[in-house]
Amino acid sequence: MVESEKMGGVKRFRERDEAPFAGDHKKQRGGVQFKYGNEREQFKDQKFTRGRGRGGVIQGGSWGRGRGRGSHGVDRGGKMEGLGKMEESVEILNEVTGRHKEMKERKERRKHREGQGGQAMLIQKAKTVWEEARRKKCSVEKRNELVEDIVSMAASKMKELSLCHDSSRVLQCCLRFGNKNQRQQILSELTPDILLLSKSKYGRNVILKLMKYERRNAVLQVLKAVRGNACRVLRHSCASTVLQTAWENGSATERHQVLGELYGKTYSLLMQDPEKCLGLQAFKGVPHFGTVLEDLRKLLLSLTSKETLLGFSLVHHLLLDFLENSDSTMRSEMIESVRETCVYMVHTKNGARAAMMCLWFGTAKDRKVIIKTMKTYVEKIATDEFGHLVLLAAFDCVDDTNILAKIVVAELIAAVERLIWDKRGRKVLLYLLQPRHASHFAPSLVSFLIKGDVNPNSKKEASRRHSELRTATWPGVAAFAASVVPALAQSPGGAPLLAALVESASNAGDEGEHDARPIIEAIAKAAAVEFVPGGVDGELHMAEHPAGHLLLKRLLKVEGGRQTELASRLLANVGPESLARWSFVNRGAIVLCCFLKHSPPSATSSVVSALKSLVPQLEAKLSSQPSNCQSLPSGNPAVKATGERTMMNGGIAALLQNLGQKGLK
Repeated sequence: MVESEKMGGVKRFRERDEAPFAGDHKKQRGGVQFKYGNEREQFKDQKFTRGRGRGGVIQGGSWGRGRGRGSHGVDRGGKMEGLGKMEESVEILNEVTGRHKEMKERKERRKHREGQGGQAMLIQKAKTVWEEARRKKCSVEKRNELVEDIVSMAASKMKELSLCHDSSRVLQCCLRFGNKNQRQQILSELTPDILLLSKSKYGRNVILKLMKYERRNAVLQVLKAVRGNACRVLRHSCASTVLQTAWENGSATERHQVLGELYGKTYSLLMQDPEKCLGLQAFKGVPHFGTVLEDLRKLLLSLTSKETLLGFSLVHHLLLDFLENSDSTMRSEMIESVRETCVYMVHTKNGARAAMMCLWFGTAKDRKVIIKTMKTYVEKIATDEFGHLVLLAAFDCVDDTNILAKIVVAELIAAVERLIWDKRGRKVLLYLLQPRHASHFAPSLVSFLIKGDVNPNSKKEASRRHSELRTATWPGVAAFAASVVPALAQSPGGAPLLAALVESASNAGDEGEHDARPIIEAIAKAAAVEFVPGGVDGELHMAEHPAGHLLLKRLLKVEGGRQTELASRLLANVGPESLARWSFVNRGAIVLCCFLKHSPPSATSSVVSALKSLVPQLEAKLSSQPSNCQSLPSGNPAVKATGERTMMNGGIAALLQNLGQKGLK
């Protein structure tokens, strides 16, 4: 009886596990039966097979013995061979265990969803409809129907749906494709829980989408919800984004109310008009000003420890107001706390100004840290609307020009091909070549940069500092500019850069100074193209181009040893006869006037001789000028010379006057 039961168990075991061996069950060991003893050696190298119990393992010659149902049996008494095979078996076990844990976690999540009652089924149905509604191929009519279905089935459950990852995406899709009534329905249901949803990782995305698509109504509700909790909301990692977005889209009165709350309780008590926030400047002489300043200092120190918050324009406004109105001690403390993250706030107007103040009033160590944080971001900062002003401030105050040359100037030179065509990047290059030059920088910008000249930490003379930076910048910019002179000469922004390169270069013969002759030669060759009045295929000649003729005029007026060099190169490349033909267009005549006025007689004599034969044609062109064209003032020299008050050919009139003074007319 016992023997038959045992045989039946072995048979069932073999059928279940599909054992590859057959034989006398009495000689079975470890779940495998051998009829003869030498069969053990024959199958000793078997890599992996089943043991006696569930999960039994045989590893590279070590035969496993089952340790009960569901356990992993390993025979530790046998001699273990092949560590590589053993490690592979362990990896298999770990993989099986990992899958088991993953399945267990999925089961627990499923139970959690089922325990939520009808909400899990609602999410599943909404996601099914959402998958069809968010497709690009879905028609507008069909999408409107699907959105209406989602909104109707999610009624009174939108708060719970906003707190989940997948269902919050469904509501965002409804806000994107829904109509005004559907958006208003979602907003009205979520209004009581705006503060709670703003602090949620997924709920804040729904609030942000509400402010994006519902605009004014959603902004009003958000600002109303955060009133009285602005400081705590601004410190929150998730809710701070909601407050920043609402503050940017709010009216002036609403922005002032938020700022007044952030300045602290003392400020709110002292502020007479809650609809106007005049900042710290309005309370600078008040006895409680120190308390207000201390409250703002504590708030800013808690905010500057988080890099993400330093990207908000709301924080930039508070920081700039604090730096402008605090004393030197508190300002130094604040600069030290933000110097390593200063690069994150240069993209806004107030943030860039705050960064400029950190450079102006920071110590040499503070400035060094700020410059180092700009590494790999210099090109992006140079092309930013406000960030490029921070670089200009650094060029004005940082005495360590070596670190500026290694980090800032080096990256600018590496990206010169892109910066030279960008209006802000080009302005940074121009500031390195000709700082605060009236031709390139507006008086308002220069007056703002002058505020940093009185800082107490800059010891080096400004002329020496700019000279060292120019020495590091000029070769790289000039090398690239010389290769694209024709394109730059006919660009409204590129022509001034060529002029700045030539003007900022010193005499070529002096030791250690720059040679502008390659640029001048390239300009002369570009001007040697055949002159055709009106241009060819829409491309004007340099002498007739609005930017090109100003470049030639400006370079001919340059004082120094190169003032005759451009004239001589023009004569060599263009020729006197071709130069004289420039006089048939007004801008070309203006260039010739500068040529005759600022070049020596040795260079102008041949051009004057060529112009002598063209005087009758020029006078005939002036006489054929329409009478209804705009006129010059009566006191203009061109009017006295020609007797006509024409503006269209004022350059030709001035050229004839110049020739008349030379006795050729």
